Amino acid sequence: MVTSTGRPSVSELAAHWQFADSSHSIRAFKTQYGQTPAEYARSSSGSAAGNLRSS
Repeated sequence: MVTSTGRPSVSELAAHWQFADSSHSIRAFKTQYGQTPAEYARSSSGSAAGNLRSS
């Protein structure tokens, strides 16, 4: 399900990246980026994918 903002849901992203469930993907995101996907989405401006730092 794409949200009203036109972005895919956390569940869709978790399935795309083959996580067992969205909770696991949220924990992995927070470990990598220091904030949850929701916190990131609220704080980001512009493209979410373009603002992620690579490791």
